[in-house]
Amino acid sequence: MTIAIASSEILGAERAPRSSLRLRPFVAVCAVNFAGMLTFYLLVTVVPNYAVANGLGEVGAGFTAGGMMLAAVVTEVAAPWVISRVGYRLTLAASLVLLGGATFAPPMLTDLLQLTMASAIRGAGFGLLVVAVGGLAATVVPADRRGEALALLGVTSNLPAVIGLPLGVVLVDRSGFSGVFAAGGATALVAVAAALAVPALRPDAPSRRQFWRTARSPQLRRPALVFTSLAAASSLIGAFVPTAATTLTADTVAVALLLYTGIATVARWAAGRAADRHGSARLIIPAVLASAAGMGAFAWTSNPVAVIAAAAVFGAGFGTAQAATSTAMFQAAEPNEYAAVSAVWNVAYDTGLGLGPVVFGLLATQTGTAVGFVGVAVLLLSHTLQRRRDAAPSR
Repeated sequence: MTIAIASSEILGAERAPRSSLRLRPFVAVCAVNFAGMLTFYLLVTVVPNYAVANGLGEVGAGFTAGGMMLAAVVTEVAAPWVISRVGYRLTLAASLVLLGGATFAPPMLTDLLQLTMASAIRGAGFGLLVVAVGGLAATVVPADRRGEALALLGVTSNLPAVIGLPLGVVLVDRSGFSGVFAAGGATALVAVAAALAVPALRPDAPSRRQFWRTARSPQLRRPALVFTSLAAASSLIGAFVPTAATTLTADTVAVALLLYTGIATVARWAAGRAADRHGSARLIIPAVLASAAGMGAFAWTSNPVAVIAAAAVFGAGFGTAQAATSTAMFQAAEPNEYAAVSAVWNVAYDTGLGLGPVVFGLLATQTGTAVGFVGVAVLLLSHTLQRRRDAAPSR
């Protein structure tokens, strides 16, 4: 009888419906994230072009882009402390004010220092935004749907890039720089209104060193380091594949880039669901292996089939890694650490994006891009060997 009852309880637990994700707070977080990221991506290519158009040249373009990402990383480190002081709602509102205010500024600025400062303010807003939405989303969703929720939040980050990057170019052509700056500011105002609907939660993590304490935890540091390498590898696709594939048509390169972004988005959602059901740790090694295979295949940039296949395989691996690493890190933390976990993951992401093109560019000048792609693949495989070594039982 006891066995029968226990069996029925187990079966009942297996058949129990999963928690619903149709939660108003989570929907509000996704809405804020979408509008805020759209504000950000509308100007990613526009501000550097504006610097060039105002006679500041490539140096001006580089300073505005670099200043923005440097400010983003610095702010991400400080964001958990800010959130612990004022809460998620005010942090999100402040991030959108910074994004929107800096969007209105460039039409009045032509000096390199001023434009760089305006870009740094945008970067600070971006840093606060990504940390706050990640921490709050992990807090408000049920634990058994967290992986899928974080993946869906990632979709609301990817779609603004798909929409905002080309839209910014179109708006500049149709209405000039002032038109796109105004559109970005208006989008930020909509996001501020949406931010008022998110919960006014505040984690109990007042230490200024919260980020560093979290980053030193082995359970969080290992997936973060793996993801930094993967993010660095992902930055090479847009920066070097189009220039390396000189024998291919523009349409072929465009198809490869579209496949990469599209498959990465789908894989991220699917991996989030799988992480909820089967755990996230077991997904990381397959994700790294797929990413390494795709990166290595980019060595054949003269072959259109190889380039398209490489983009698809790398996209599947990278999207899976985005979901698996973020879910694993949140699963290893306490709720009052979620803001810091979000900060560590985003710093890993942005550090990889920033360092990847620089390191690869130095490497490729000595070895060529084909050898460089293979070298990156070998580096990614070394992470797989390290994870297996760490997972091996000690004697």
